[in-house]
Parts: sequence; structure tokens; C-alpha cells
Amino acid sequence: MESYTSVALERHHVNKKDGMEPPPMPEWDVKAARKSAAGSRRSTHSRETCTDCADPGGFQGAGKFGTIAHSWTEPPFHSIMLKEKTMSENRPSGYEYRSFFWPLVLIGIGVLFLLSNMGVIEPVSLGTILRFWPVILIVIGLDLVFGRRSPWLGALIGLAAVALVFALIIATPALGLPPSFELKTERFTEPLGAARSATIDLNLAEYSTTVSALSDSDALFDAELTYTGRIDFEARGDAEKTISLRKTSEGFNFDWLDAFDTSKARWEIGLSPEVPMDLKIDVGSGSAKLDLSELNIVDLEIDGGSGSSELTLPATGSRYPVAIRGGSGSVRMEIPSEAELEGSVDTGSGSANLTIGSGADVKLDWESGSGSVNIRVPADAAIRVNVVDTGSGSVNLPSWLDLVDDGNDNDDETGIWETEDFDRAKSRIEITIDSASGSFNIG
Repeated sequence: MESYTSVALERHHVNKKDGMEPPPMPEWDVKAARKSAAGSRRSTHSRETCTDCADPGGFQGAGKFGTIAHSWTEPPFHSIMLKEKTMSENRPSGYEYRSFFWPLVLIGIGVLFLLSNMGVIEPVSLGTILRFWPVILIVIGLDLVFGRRSPWLGALIGLAAVALVFALIIATPALGLPPSFELKTERFTEPLGAARSATIDLNLAEYSTTVSALSDSDALFDAELTYTGRIDFEARGDAEKTISLRKTSEGFNFDWLDAFDTSKARWEIGLSPEVPMDLKIDVGSGSAKLDLSELNIVDLEIDGGSGSSELTLPATGSRYPVAIRGGSGSVRMEIPSEAELEGSVDTGSGSANLTIGSGADVKLDWESGSGSVNIRVPADAAIRVNVVDTGSGSVNLPSWLDLVDDGNDNDDETGIWETEDFDRAKSRIEITIDSASGSFNIG
């Protein structure tokens, strides 16, 4: 497609081959071009009336009866600049109005944070603003449909969006809606009463938590929690108590954006040592220190998460089952002297460290993933270790354990190792190992 400087070679008596620039496009050509959408046009007029054809000898388009034929092919709009006098006619092809929507939204959010920091309005965080994410989606859609047609319409939509979110944040208390991301402290208690046993289920969410035994208290359950959002606490029953505590979220939310606001939040949970209890704890993503050494545990279940955990198990005077499932967080466990327990441990991808006290009677089926496992046992303990599978990892045992059964597979990686007096011992430690890719060390 030819440019403006060469598009009219057929209609002018000055040819580009002569090395001369063609004259400006005649005014009548401009008017004709404005009327045409595409394709070719041909105009015939009197030679005497054409001011651009003063030298007919040099023009090759003369027709009969002294007329002159001008013909041209109109190029597309983006390749020719007509002599337009309005801004819209001179703008390049593909030009779109630059919407003021996003600049005004950013300014509005900045003003909102400024007023919050100055104490003019209630504290605001990014999570608080994103609580109204459906409104944000609606106004973005409106800007895409209408705001791109006019910068002022985009500005109007942006102002309306900021004003609406601002009004909703201010009016939240008046509407009876608790501010989801406000950090608050609350106490939850349940009296001991006539309880003879208890079943307790704790979901620790993302907060740093301590669980321990109450002392000199007539409460079965006493917790002080600093949190955002909402806590569901339920206690029912009389002689047989059932208690559950968990943080809940309503709908799709952005709680994780306020992690910096909850870094100082703490959960302190106390449980009565007076009654036997079944205890289930979901650690979640926060760190947890679980000192259960003084509790009367009948059945224990621990679900680890991504947070690190410290667990001290009790010595209750009777044997009780345990089920410990780790996540990606590290776990440090301690089994005190004289404790009696059996169960399973699955440490996943997190690392685990276990210390077993003297005189403990322990039987554990242990599955490990990619994390390392380190178990410290008393030097005088009666120990049996059954290695079922080492996977791609390694199992390292102390030299004072003797191989008593290689499983008839003629390798020294799997089999049963034990101390000389294992069968005659009163308190014994028996560990079955099924390892994946991590290292497993006993010593």
C-alpha cells in the first residue's frame, strides 16, 4: 500500500519518477476521501478549473473534450494523514482512551490507609479491603465495558467504587457485621462440674499456641485466645463432656493477607488434669507447644501441619494409644520415664526428634517421608528395631543392637535388631520402621 507522498501519481502532472515531491492533495480530493470508505474513486473535471494541472503537457491523464481524469486508491486510515482539523480524525489507528479508573482506585486506597494510620477511621488492612472482593470484580467489569469508551466515564466508575468500599468499611459496625480482620482477645471457659470424662477437639489454626494442664482450677477448659475472624466454641454434656474449639471462615476470604497483623497473636489453652480425656489436636500452620505431661490421657491424636511442634507426652500409669501424623513442619517429641504407650507415627516431609526416658514401655509403628528422624533411647533400655523398608533413604542403628532376623533376603538393610535381654525385660522399646527417602537414626 502506497504512502501519502506517492498515492496520487496518476492524478498529478508531476511524477515521482522525476525526483520531485508531489503537490499537496487538492481540497476536493480531501472531501472525496472523507466520503469514501475504501476502494477506488475517479473524478473528471474541466482542465481549466484544475489549479493543479496548469501544465497539461506534462499530465498524462487528459481525456476527450478537455477534461482531466483524476483517479486514486484510498489507503487505509492508519497509513495516510488527511488534513483533518479535529483531534478524533488525527488520532492513530488503535488508539483507545486511557481510563482514569485505576489511578483513582489507587489514590482512593492510599487515602483509606492514610486515614486509618492517622486514627481517623478504624484500622484497615489489605485483607479488610479485599473482604469486599465481589464489589471490586463488579466495578472492574463496569470499567471494561464502559470505562474504555470515555476517560471521564472510567473516572466516574473509579470514584463510585472507592466511595462504595469506603462506605461499606465505615458502616460495617452499624450493619452488625464484625470486622473480620480486627485482632481481638477473648476467653473461653467450661467448668469442671460433675464431669467424669471428656472428649476434646482443638483446631489451632495459624496461631502460636500453648496447651498445658491447669493447676488449682475448677475449670475443665480455660483458654485465652487472640485472633481475627470468628471462633466456634462448643461444650455439651454433663458427666461426659464434649468440647470443640476451632476458628472458622465465612465464604471466600483473604485471612492470609493479614499474617503480619496476627504475628503477635497467642493462644493459651489449659485443660484439667482431674478427668481422663480423649484429646485430638490439629496443629495447623502455627507453632505449637503441647505440654501434656500432667494430663490424664486415655487416647491421643495429633495432626501436625506446616508449623513446628513440641510435644511432651504423659506418663499416666496405664497404657494408652497414640496416633501422630506430621506434616511439613518439624516436630520434637518427648516420652517421659515410666510412660506406657503404643501407636503410630507418620512424620511426612518434616523432620522429627524423639527422646525416650528411662523405664518407658513404648511400641511404635513409624513411617517417615523425606524428612530425617532421630530417636534417642536410654543406654540400658531393652530395644527391638524392625526395619521393614529403607526406601531410598538410610537407617542407622547403634552397634550394640544384634541382627536376629534378616528376613531371608540376604541384605543388611532390612531385618530385626534387638538387645540381648529384650525378651526378658519388663519395660521394652519396640520400633517398626518403614522409611521412604529420609534418614532414620537411632542411638
